[in-house]
Amino acid sequence: MRELQAGQCIRIDGYAQLPGTTDGGVNAAHQRFVTDQMAAVVHEVSCGT
Repeated sequence: MRELQAGQCIRIDGYAQLPGTTDGGVNAAHQRFVTDQMAAVVHEVSCGT
């Protein structure tokens, strides 16, 4: 996401909570993680414009 923003390839229009998601879990490396259950709503634009 940061790279796309830095390259001006996307515009963030906001954030939305994803229904049915949990607030944490365990990844493939067996590490615990937590999340705010939010997803960025983005709009793709031509890079560098």
